[in-house]
Amino acid sequence: MIDLLRKSEKGVALILTLLITAILVTLIVEVNYSTQVDLMIAGNFRNDLQAYYLAKSGINVAISYLKYDAETTDTDNLDEDWAKPYPPIPVGGGFVEVVTEDENARINVNEVVKEDGTVDQQISDALTRLFEMLEVDVWILDAVINWIDPDDEGEAESSYYETLDSPYVCKNAPLDILSELLMIKDVTDEVYGKVSKYLTVHSNGMININTVGKEVLMCLDEGIDEGIAEGIIQYRGEKPFDTKGELKELLDDEVYKRIELIIDVQSNAFSVTSMGMVERVEKTIRAVIDREAKRISCRYWKTE
Repeated sequence: MIDLLRKSEKGVALILTLLITAILVTLIVEVNYSTQVDLMIAGNFRNDLQAYYLAKSGINVAISYLKYDAETTDTDNLDEDWAKPYPPIPVGGGFVEVVTEDENARINVNEVVKEDGTVDQQISDALTRLFEMLEVDVWILDAVINWIDPDDEGEAESSYYETLDSPYVCKNAPLDILSELLMIKDVTDEVYGKVSKYLTVHSNGMININTVGKEVLMCLDEGIDEGIAEGIIQYRGEKPFDTKGELKELLDDEVYKRIELIIDVQSNAFSVTSMGMVERVEKTIRAVIDREAKRISCRYWKTE
């Protein structure tokens, strides 16, 4: 009987020992895993923060270029330092990549409606030509105008938007950001993808003939075909325009007179995209820099 009790006690002790060992092993594994997770989280946080500051530094570099350019020249063209795309630059254990683009190379869609609420026919015609060129339904432009103009009369007004599954009112005011177009009737992702690269809401409405692309040039007037647009780009590639009057050499007099009031050789707004990269972590900052009368200010800032 005593032997049985002793054997039973030994069995219980063995089981307890195994149980305690199992608990300790599980605890050690759990602590080790938790420590690794914490280290990983801390590392990701550090990389995320570092990538953000690299991206922010890229914005500051772009601003410095734009400020220096404003202090040293009276024109803006694609040969200047601010316009050059820079490859990823190694900085502080990571990389930063910066691209600056001229918003005055695009058509300001808000300008289609004048301050008095009437339609600017010249801008409307330019946008019509753009939509036709991109094979976008031209009648969508009417919905855009209804969204911007101050009245609430028309097919694409609050009476339409309030019937949607997620209703809202028509803005009846200028767009604050370009992606607002997606709120407008029949502006799908596909339509937005086609037109967005040629439009802006940030410029003063003037088109810089030193930076504008072929497509927008062709939209400015029916008298500018593809050949003329390519000739303008080739001409400025050899020598950027110092004054807009130099464009007379390449255009018919009547065509020049029609676009004279909407073209310039200076720009007032620039979009900057700066991406910071640390290991596998990326942070992108998109900003719009306003430069009026050589004064620099940030109009838009978004971190992704």
